[in-house]
Amino acid sequence: MCDWKKQVGKVSDREIARQFGVGATTVRRYRKSLGIAAWSPPVEPPPAELEPLLGIHTDHKLSRLLNYPKKHIKQVRESKRIREPVRERGGNYRELAVVWTEETLALLGTMPDTDVAAVLGTTQFPVRKKRYALGIPAYKAPMPEITPEIEALFGKVSDAKIAKSLGVSANFIRKKRLKRQRC
Repeated sequence: MCDWKKQVGKVSDREIARQFGVGATTVRRYRKSLGIAAWSPPVEPPPAELEPLLGIHTDHKLSRLLNYPKKHIKQVRESKRIREPVRERGGNYRELAVVWTEETLALLGTMPDTDVAAVLGTTQFPVRKKRYALGIPAYKAPMPEITPEIEALFGKVSDAKIAKSLGVSANFIRKKRLKRQRC
């Protein structure tokens, strides 16, 4: 019997695969064929300060505050039959009737939706919805022109370096390089 088969169920399938150079799928299938449950790490008991905060904060916020896994907080909440509080809207929300004026509508499509939302003090979703409703196309950042000087760098300098110098993605440069090679 191989050494890795002795470890099944005692450590994770991935760890066995890593240590012994066996595929994780092979380990999992072997474990399941023997009816051995998957290994799971021991769960730390919940912090003492968790229970009084369950009705006040969301699972996500408690996880960040207490540095305790969110899924375990959810399990504690469900076992105590305490509902997760409804999230309040963040400080960046404003009533949309106040937001849409002639000046603010003029911003749509002139910059990314997230930037418009930041200017208006709201989220990007109502901005996008309004832009769609008005038939305004999304903002498209101007792309640099590929000059003969830049074209001369193709094949000599990496696409990533050229892209960084121009402030664009390496994929943009790659596409332009391949297009020039085809011509």
